[in-house]
Amino acid sequence: MQPVFADEEWFLFLVQHGAYHSWFRLRWLCDIAVFMQDGLLDWAKVIRLADGYGMRHVLQQAVFLAHRLLGVPIPPSVLPVFPGAVKPSRLVELVVPFFCDIQYDPSTVTWAQTLYYRDKEYQVALRTGWQNKLQFVLSHFGAAESDILRFPLPDGLYWLYYLIRPFTWLERRYRG
Repeated sequence: MQPVFADEEWFLFLVQHGAYHSWFRLRWLCDIAVFMQDGLLDWAKVIRLADGYGMRHVLQQAVFLAHRLLGVPIPPSVLPVFPGAVKPSRLVELVVPFFCDIQYDPSTVTWAQTLYYRDKEYQVALRTGWQNKLQFVLSHFGAAESDILRFPLPDGLYWLYYLIRPFTWLERRYRG
């Protein structure tokens, strides 16, 4: 017998995966909707696990998205646990335009830039605590593999890649 996730764990895995990838594939949200509609989830366990993993706001976002985009009813046992859910509402507002906003023209650079910056804003908002947000932002300034290959530095000078990175990033963005 092979070990498998319990339904509640599998549900939270799908929730985390979809949120991490900015709900790039609506199929993930459809899978979540199926879990919500089949009535087999122990919502008390789902909430307990989400709290244990520090991802209640991500769970709330997924439930709100399934409700808003797919019309899935929010289970009555969950509603009392989601009072005044401001952060999940903000996460929903950041990600819904990826699905619904048809004003973008994918052939333009500004469209791609808008999606890029909107996704980064979403990714920062997804994290809890200023330390996690700062760590995410700083991770974009660390050494890229191309920087290390182009400017090999000894280990003791690794910190210089944080100074080099913005210039190499700009060079890549605006190289003709």
